[in-house]
This record gives sequence, structure tokens and C-alpha cells, in this order.
Amino acid sequence: MKFSKFSSFLLLALSLTGCSTTQSSAVGQGGGVAGDYLSVYREAIAAAMSLGWELSRADRVNGVIEATTPGTLFGYPDYVTIQLVDNYSGNIAINVSSVYTADSSPGNNAKNSADFFAALNSRLGRAY
Repeated sequence: MKFSKFSSFLLLALSLTGCSTTQSSAVGQGGGVAGDYLSVYREAIAAAMSLGWELSRADRVNGVIEATTPGTLFGYPDYVTIQLVDNYSGNIAINVSSVYTADSSPGNNAKNSADFFAALNSRLGRAY
């Protein structure tokens, strides 16, 4: 997936303003997601796409997925980063951070994380 220079700059600039929230490993409630890394990574991409998010980067080797949420009629999209970490014990830790713009709300960030984990759990056959 191609990641534009403008998107990289914008994501970095927004990150530096402190307008972000993070939710970690909600799927496994403490232990991460059980399964092999490649399967969980693929399902994480599919979960993000099922929410209508536009992928701007998918880096399997480093476990990073970056996406933007659909913007509202008068608002801007949120920028979401999903980090997968294989702890080699059969569990994959997942961290989701969401950067919002001045026109969106910090509440959107929690919603983005919750929506992602719900979609991922649904795809993996688990209850949220």
C-alpha cells in the first residue's frame, strides 16, 4: 500500500500536537490475541477495511497498519495507527492509537478503537 509524503507529514504534525489516544490489547483483555501473527495481521487489515477506513500503510514486517477514517460532511478524518507485536508465546499484542484534528472530537478516538476491536473480534470469532 502506498503512503503519501503529505500523509506522513500530516500524521507526524498531528502526533506532535498531542492530539491522540491509545487503546491497547482490548481484544485479549491482558494477554493479547491468541493466534499466529500472519493470520491476526491479515484479519486486522480486513477489520480496518470493513469499517470503511482507507489504508495508507500496511507494513507486515514491522507490524504497522495506518489508516484514515471517513471524514464527516464538514469534518476531517481521524488518523489511526494499529501496531501488532508478536510476543512469541502464541499471543499478539495490539495497540491502536488515533490522532484527531481540530474538527473532530477526542470521543471519536475511543470510538475508533472500540469499533476496530469489535470488528476484529467479530472476524476472529470472539465476543468483545
